[in-house]
Amino acid sequence: MISGEYAKSMVMTRIVDDMSPAAAARADEMKLEVTQDAKVAVIDPRGIRLELARGWEVERMAFNDTTAMLFFSGPFFEEHKGNNYFAHAIGDLFINGHLEVASEISRAFADRRYYMALTRYGTVEFGYSGWRPGYEEKYVAFVGGLGHLYSDYGPASDYSDPYTGLKQELHNMIPRERLLVGKNAEGMLVVMKTLPMPMTTTSWVAKSHGLVEAYYLDQGNKARFIVPGRVDDNPRFNLPYMLRISDKTSPPMMWTPAPLEEYRIHHKKKRIKKKKLEATPLPENGVLRADEPKLAAPATPEPVDPVLSEPEPADQVPLGPGQDEDPAPSDL
Repeated sequence: MISGEYAKSMVMTRIVDDMSPAAAARADEMKLEVTQDAKVAVIDPRGIRLELARGWEVERMAFNDTTAMLFFSGPFFEEHKGNNYFAHAIGDLFINGHLEVASEISRAFADRRYYMALTRYGTVEFGYSGWRPGYEEKYVAFVGGLGHLYSDYGPASDYSDPYTGLKQELHNMIPRERLLVGKNAEGMLVVMKTLPMPMTTTSWVAKSHGLVEAYYLDQGNKARFIVPGRVDDNPRFNLPYMLRISDKTSPPMMWTPAPLEEYRIHHKKKRIKKKKLEATPLPENGVLRADEPKLAAPATPEPVDPVLSEPEPADQVPLGPGQDEDPAPSDL
């Protein structure tokens, strides 16, 4: 049974009530709250594993994953090359002991954005920098490239938003789905996806759910929040990358995906300009062949007042041999 569907954006979310026993057990490991304005997962960081799921099959399989607790999209963007859009991480990634440094196109953003990290002491930590030497001794997972929403210390002086000036203001004002991460007063990791709303409203909603600091990972039609067996996002197109949270005692992902930059996004297509239709003239015999386009029905002419004056008689044409004065109508 489906208790509710959110369809106010390009991503439709369905909420399933009758979870399987396995899905219910996994849901018990975190506190999941579904409200009219957001879906919120509160997770204890002490016993979780954070992975980067890559591949076109990931999103299709996420809802039925029997070992994951949560899937959500991360801070990635698409680079336009010709007719293709290539996936890139905005910041540095350190997951499963593997470091994936941000590409040259996003290097400046990686060093001027925030990060989320799971420490070796079982806590979640947020900071401001790219990957630094020595972080591997402190962190077991690191996701850079986060945008700043609010915190006690405010954004850094050289913090970089995706856009600047009026474009950034419009970006904040337009109602969009926002995918947030942060922590509450108890130090729990909080992952939240809102309904389409301006950024100021997003801050208010996050604070109402107890986040003492909040950062945005993704927004718009690429925002994903999937709880296997419970919450499913049904987008118009798939993404080849999502972050995956599971219990650290469960087995990790089994596949070995290609590097992130090798994935091409094909969901964006050029708008085809429609040619203006022109009337096709009739052939001389007045008959259209089957392969010729038909003309649209002519518009009904405006009524014309009858002519009251008697018309002048037309010149008579002499009849030829064998012609009658009143010929029968033709069959054609």
